[in-house]
Amino acid sequence: MAALPRFSVPHTAGLEQFRAANTGAPATLAASGVKETGLAAVADEVLAEPCASPRPVHRRDLETLLHQAFRPA
Repeated sequence: MAALPRFSVPHTAGLEQFRAANTGAPATLAASGVKETGLAAVADEVLAEPCASPRPVHRRDLETLLHQAFRPA
């Protein structure tokens, strides 16, 4: 079985262009008005409401995800 191709950053540029042209949604949490100092409170709210997930949601993983959504690399 052949390995799946690994996509690099240039491939995601098309997704960003599509998002900007078709949704008008902010690309980051920062652009949507969320303050970096408020990310812990966002994590608290997410963890307070149980949600369907194929795997457990751990605070450290959620905080990592929120920081990446706040300021993508």
